[in-house]
Amino acid sequence: MMKKIVSVLKHCRSFLITSHIGPDGDSISSQIALALLLEKLGKRKKVIIINEHTVPQIYRFLPHVNRVSAPYSLLPAPSSFEIAIVLDCSNLERTGKISSLISTPRSPLPTPLIINIDHHLDNSFFGDFNWVDKKASSVSEQIFSLSKILGLPLNKKLATLLYTGIITDTGSFQYHLSPTTHKIIATLISKGVVPEEITKNLYQNLPFASLKLFGLALATLKENKV
Repeated sequence: MMKKIVSVLKHCRSFLITSHIGPDGDSISSQIALALLLEKLGKRKKVIIINEHTVPQIYRFLPHVNRVSAPYSLLPAPSSFEIAIVLDCSNLERTGKISSLISTPRSPLPTPLIINIDHHLDNSFFGDFNWVDKKASSVSEQIFSLSKILGLPLNKKLATLLYTGIITDTGSFQYHLSPTTHKIIATLISKGVVPEEITKNLYQNLPFASLKLFGLALATLKENKV
């Protein structure tokens, strides 16, 4: 299956990349990273990233984050794309309203072929091409593997995206890790990733509204003396 997916990525020219509603660090990072890799395959590649929901403020530090568009109403006609790549979704419905736009069996217009890239155990293999790696920590880890298969070198921006996707989907490296994941992290750091900067952006730069809410929660604490 990977050979077929690689062939499609190399030879097709127009791609729509999407992911699930309520986007998280892995879905956003992997989308941007995949778009950048596709464009490295050829200058004539047309790639758009669009989700139903906007990018949460916490991930606005990511390189090229403005590439991610929302709302889904901005989506061009499905027939204008050859391939729809769905990331980090166990089923197509997880993309929200976008699902009806890229998969309309009775539509008189041609709809794009779907590539499903995911790591969840309950994936329904909904794509025309499915790459489901249940041992992967994240889709970002899969995109790292794809870069190796395609022979495309990583720069600091790509490494930062993939590192962010992995750290957020593993709970700051607390679960669903493997020796392969640790080797990938080491490689990403060697490409210029600064872990302290990413950790600060993700977990220490809280919005003022969040701090106020946290303060209100702390104000309700009571001590139960035994």
